[in-house]
Amino acid sequence: MANSAPTVFTKPFAVRYSETGPDGLLKPIYIFKYFQDAASEHAYQMGVSALHLIEIRRAWVMLGYRVTVERYPRWDEAVNLITWRHPIKNLYELRAFEIRDTEDNLLVRGKSNWVMINFDTRKPVRLNQNMPPELMVDTLPVENDMGKLADLDEPEVEVSFRVRRRDLDFNQHVNNTVYIEWALETGPENVILNRRPSRIEVDYLDDVTYGNSILSQAKVLESNPNPCFGHRI
Repeated sequence: MANSAPTVFTKPFAVRYSETGPDGLLKPIYIFKYFQDAASEHAYQMGVSALHLIEIRRAWVMLGYRVTVERYPRWDEAVNLITWRHPIKNLYELRAFEIRDTEDNLLVRGKSNWVMINFDTRKPVRLNQNMPPELMVDTLPVENDMGKLADLDEPEVEVSFRVRRRDLDFNQHVNNTVYIEWALETGPENVILNRRPSRIEVDYLDDVTYGNSILSQAKVLESNPNPCFGHRI
């Protein structure tokens, strides 16, 4: 039977008070939590969520994010989150995201890339051998422009963390949003308290598990006209 999940998944919601900062605007980390929830719900509708894949000893692993913020939504603002996915050469999958207000103005746009792995060997597997055939055709395009970020040399700031149980996801590894939270906590206090990122780019290199000690490092890459920071976990 053909999969009946929509090609484009749309989820309306209102920004909750607990998701906002002192200025009443959405905290940056919740953009990624929204993205993750929408992607997971869409994958569940398609029958390829983490719950489905664990039954065949497979799992999704994220490789990176590229996100641009035009405007942060405010507390209790109604918005729509839109996402769709596109497989690339049977090797990995791109997923696009948009957050739009009720007048269809674009607030946030982003994309992520993923591979499916064998849960036991931790090796990537081919999508066409592990996904329903109907999910490999008639998908909307997503521009494949996610190059690798440069490594950080000579960090100027370091903050240490220890992995908590609450940081873990369904696969018992640190959830992808937590790394971003660690990075956003590492920087000059005046920037953390008074500015919000307009662009966030992330590459994921390895898994972290419960009890590991973490060192979050940062360095100013540009200071004028707008500060830009490099981070390394």
